[in-house]
Amino acid sequence: MKLYNHQILVLLAAFLSSLLTGCMTIFTPSSETILINRSTSEPVTIVTASDTIVADGQPIELSVKKRHLNKPIQIASKEYTYQTLIPGRRTDWWGAFLDLFLFFGGDGLIVDYITGAIYHPRQKNYYVKAARKDTLHSELHVADYRAPSPFKAANYHSRHFRHELRLGVSIGNALHNDCYDRMSQRVANHFYQSSYEGDLDYGQDAVTNFAASLSYFYHFDEHLAVGMIAGTGGRPNAGYIEYDPDWEQSWHNHWHTNTPPEVYVGNMESTSWFFLPSVKYYWAFNSGTRFYSKAAFGLMSQHNWFESCDIHNNPYYVPKNAERPVLSERRWHIAGQLSPVGVEVGRRWLRFFVELGYGMEGIFNAGWSCYF
Repeated sequence: MKLYNHQILVLLAAFLSSLLTGCMTIFTPSSETILINRSTSEPVTIVTASDTIVADGQPIELSVKKRHLNKPIQIASKEYTYQTLIPGRRTDWWGAFLDLFLFFGGDGLIVDYITGAIYHPRQKNYYVKAARKDTLHSELHVADYRAPSPFKAANYHSRHFRHELRLGVSIGNALHNDCYDRMSQRVANHFYQSSYEGDLDYGQDAVTNFAASLSYFYHFDEHLAVGMIAGTGGRPNAGYIEYDPDWEQSWHNHWHTNTPPEVYVGNMESTSWFFLPSVKYYWAFNSGTRFYSKAAFGLMSQHNWFESCDIHNNPYYVPKNAERPVLSERRWHIAGQLSPVGVEVGRRWLRFFVELGYGMEGIFNAGWSCYF
C-alpha cells in the first residue's frame, strides 16, 4: 500500500512539473543547424552568443541555440573581413497550437517562448560577404535576417512626411446631452407651463448623430504627431407631438374613440462646432499599414433651437399659447475625443484612415489623409 501511494505521488509530481514546461521544450532539441555560405574557403573563427569555434570548408555547418537566433554571429580570419550574421527566427505555429490546446495550456506556451524552444531559424542557408582587409575601405553591412518588429517604423517611403491634412466624416458624434435636455424642458415649460395636463413627446424620429472634421498634424517622427481638429456635428430633427385632454370629448364625439389625436407641433435641432488640439501616436507598423491612438481636448460651441410648425389651421387643436416663437440658445462646453484604435492604409502621400473611439469625432470616423 505504501509503494502504491509513493507511485501516486511520483505521477502527481510529474504531472505538476509538466505544467511548468512546454511541449517544444520537452520534445525538441535546444539548438538547430544552419549552413553558412561564403566566397572563401580559408579557416575562420566563429563567435556565437554561447560558443567560439574554428571551422573551414564550404559551406560551414553551425549549431546555434534557438534562444540565440536573434543575436549576432561574428566571423573572423587573418586575411578577410566577413559580414556579421544575424540568422533571425520564426515561430513554430504548430508547436504553439499543441502548447495552447492539446498538452500544457497557456503555461507551456509561455515557457516555450521564454526558453526559445518555440523558434526556428528564418532559413537554413545563409550567405555572408567577405572582403580582403587590405582592400576594405568601409565596414560591411550586417546580414540581418530578423523579422521586422511591428513596433518599429520601417522606411517604406523615400522621405519622411512632416505635414498631414486630413478630412473625416463620422457617426456617433457626442453632443452635450445635458444642454440638449435642458433646452427640451424649456420648450415644454414655455408652451404648456403648469396649466398643461397633456404630454409632450420629444426626441422621436432622431437617428445617429453625425460630424465632419478637418485636421492638421505635424509629424515629429514616425511615431509622434500633434495638431488641431476643427469640425462640425449635429443631431437630426427631433419631432414633437402633443396630446391635449381638451380634445378628448370633441374627438370622441366625432370619431367615436377614446384616443386623443397626435398633433405635430415642431422640431428640436442641435448643431455644434468644435476646436480640439490633438496628439497622435503610432505604435505598430506593417507594410503599407500603421496603427495609432489619438487623443484630443478642447472646446465646442453647441446651438440648440426649437422651431414650431404652422398648427393654426388644424381644426382639432386649441392652442394653449397662441404665439409660438423660435426658442434658441448657444453654449460653450469643454469637449474632447479619444480614439484608442486607428488604422492608416497607404505608403505615399494619399492614405485612407479608420478610427474607433468616443467624442466629438464620433464612434466611427473615416476619411483621407494628404501628406506633404
